[in-house]
Amino acid sequence: MRISEVVFKFLFMILLIISFGCKSKKIESSSEHIYNIATYNVRYENKNDNKTGHSWKERKAEILRLIQRHNFDIFGVQEPFYNQIHDMAMALKVYGNFGVSDDNKFNSKSNHHHDIFYNKTKFSLEEQGKFWLSPGAPNSPPDNLMKAAWGGKAKVCIWGKFKDKTSKKVFYVFNTHFYYANEQTQTKSTSLIIDKIEEIAHDFPVIFMGDLNFNQDSKAYKILENSQLLEDSYKLADSIFPLHEPKKHQTFNHWLTQPKEIVNLEDRIDYIFLSKHWKEKVKSSIVIWDKYKKDGVDKMPSDHNPVMIKLKTL
Repeated sequence: MRISEVVFKFLFMILLIISFGCKSKKIESSSEHIYNIATYNVRYENKNDNKTGHSWKERKAEILRLIQRHNFDIFGVQEPFYNQIHDMAMALKVYGNFGVSDDNKFNSKSNHHHDIFYNKTKFSLEEQGKFWLSPGAPNSPPDNLMKAAWGGKAKVCIWGKFKDKTSKKVFYVFNTHFYYANEQTQTKSTSLIIDKIEEIAHDFPVIFMGDLNFNQDSKAYKILENSQLLEDSYKLADSIFPLHEPKKHQTFNHWLTQPKEIVNLEDRIDYIFLSKHWKEKVKSSIVIWDKYKKDGVDKMPSDHNPVMIKLKTL
């Protein structure tokens, strides 16, 4: 074999190795640069649910499987009691978590807890805090909790400042659950949320999530959309799943394994809003309809479906 042929083959092999290495690196890189961000009302432990086949004892394993199956990186939960948070934290060892109940009492039996869980291998928690959706945004529950929010119940909003351990980028996550029965409570709470996000996060990227208990025709929703601060990730997403099934974009499922035939705006009440930093980075918005089978019957893990977005990193 001539020397020129040997050199050519050698160079060709080098190019193949480099090309394969670049492709492998590209594949690896793309898998590392997407966040799975979710919000999930997991339903509080209600004794009446035991009678209707929706007990926490049965549901918790299915909720844990769902979280692990979809590989949430950061997710907020609404409504559980402390014992439910404890069950989740004990099983989800890769996650750190923090949060508080609406009455700020340890192991509260009468008020819902709201937590943020985060993958400890990917993120460090730099700061955390909380405030109540009540005039003055107090950092402890106001007196007369049931009437302290402009005539409605004062719910808590928790927040965390996170750092991506790989990119070193910093962003904030806010998680809350709005009171359902008072429009003024919702509109005032929305304006307060916007003010507090600007005060706490300044110009850092923000993810705001929760069960907000209002639809897209509500005054509260329009305040958020017109704020110039936050946008609904559902509208920013390149793709919305389930594809071609708009009925399945509702998030409150009424324990049904399939959406109602007549879908109301009221049924999309769980949201993830984003600051302008993420505007071009929402690959998809997904309403997860995972169900499970018990004694031959299809069932849902909660009366809400989790909402997950796939978010390109900053």
